[in-house]
Amino acid sequence: MAEGIDRLNAMILKLNQLEEFVEEATPEIAKDLEAELHKTIAAGTSFGGVAWTPKKDGTAPLKGASKALEVQAIGSVVVATLNGIEARHHKGSVRGNKGGNTLQRPILPTKKSLGKVSNVVKKTLKRRFRDIMEG
Repeated sequence: MAEGIDRLNAMILKLNQLEEFVEEATPEIAKDLEAELHKTIAAGTSFGGVAWTPKKDGTAPLKGASKALEVQAIGSVVVATLNGIEARHHKGSVRGNKGGNTLQRPILPTKKSLGKVSNVVKKTLKRRFRDIMEG
């Protein structure tokens, strides 16, 4: 009987750790999302995997875009921002875009890539949940 009560108390302690689960996981989610963003930047693609349009000379654009990326956790929210010319490329408002054609090189997640963002969040939360419940 005492063993059963001890096991129950251990479960209760683990469940109590879940009270602030999401907010405590947010910095780790931000770190994991940032890692994924750096991967897609290095690959020269949008977060959804679409290749960026090459520069006029045919070379790869935005080679230093990782430096313009900032990802941070604020409470239970992850905020990803771009600074400098990379932000203009993401929005599609780069200078030299003649003829009214839109040239956009998306860097941050967009509506089209929310599924991938969701996968990063789920993976991190599952790992944290497992660590709490098994640890």
